[in-house]
Amino acid sequence: GCWDGTRVEPPHSATGATDLGSFPSATFRLTFDTGSYFEAIGTEAFYPEVMITFKVDPTQDHYHVPLLLNPFGYSTYRGS
Repeated sequence: GCWDGTRVEPPHSATGATDLGSFPSATFRLTFDTGSYFEAIGTEAFYPEVMITFKVDPTQDHYHVPLLLNPFGYSTYRGS
């Protein structure tokens, strides 16, 4: 399908995406511009971009999707 409302965030961003209660169950994608972040701090990195795709249940009112990042790897999980 088509992705609508794509927004690229720097890896240290803590902005909220939207009010999830207005959506039916859906799949979302977060894209982090890790290349620009590492370039800005003068660090060579392997991943220029990280995309995290996840499902949303509108009965859940809060999603925390952390990105743990280092120059040569990353990890993510559903936080509390």
